[in-house]
Formats: sequence, structure tokens, C-alpha cells
Amino acid sequence: MFGTWELLYTSSSITRFFGGATGLQRLLPAGEVGRVEQYIDAENGTCEVREELSFEVPIVGTPMKKIAVASGTIRATSQTRQAWDPKEVQFYFFKQFADGWKTLRAFQIADTSFLDESLRITRGQTGSVNVFGKRDDD
Repeated sequence: MFGTWELLYTSSSITRFFGGATGLQRLLPAGEVGRVEQYIDAENGTCEVREELSFEVPIVGTPMKKIAVASGTIRATSQTRQAWDPKEVQFYFFKQFADGWKTLRAFQIADTSFLDESLRITRGQTGSVNVFGKRDDD
């Protein structure tokens, strides 16, 4: 289950309402969310949710792409359940504690319903379904 997984689908209402994992694009001029990935490092017990954000620089009007990263620890609470404890969200020069970050709740508990070498389907603590595809570069 380790490696990089791209979010292909979510039924999470909070993730869909905010348009992504962090909701940061709502604070950016012409902000849009690109790829959302989850990187799991089983050896170190860490997990990152990476979100590609594109936006325009107000003065110049130049489009820019940056990655927002929510990082924390991950642990198995049973054979099929993982708990992620996000510690911080970092975007560009901005770094914030993630303990009250509502949009990340969709990824904090994951009951794995299906897992093979290329696809992972999880159910969150509120019943939302997340479908992830394994990235080939791992």
C-alpha cells in the first residue's frame, strides 16, 4: 500500500464542496486544483496529501503552479484500517498546523475495501468513498 496514489474519485461532500483536499485554491486568484495525490511511506510511518494548485499572480497576471502538501503520521489500527494524523499544511512560503483543517478530515480514517497493485478503494469515517490509482513512478 506504500507509494504514491492519485485520487481518481471521491464522494466526500467536503472535498467536493471545497474543490480539493486543502481548500487553498479558494483563497487564490483564479485558483484551480489539478492532481491530488497521497504518498504513503510505510517505512517511516508518514503520509502526505499533495495537491497541485494553479493560480494567477495578481500584479503580473502570470499563471503559476505550486504544490500544497499536508503531512503527518499514518498507522494501521486494524488489518484494513489506517489512521492519518495530519500535522501541518505547507504551501509556497505558508506553513500552518493542520489540527483544525476541516477539508483534510476526508482522508484521516481509511477502511480499505479493495486493494491490488494498481487500484485502492477506501471508505472514510463519514462513509465517503475514495478511489486511488497507483502512480507508475514508484
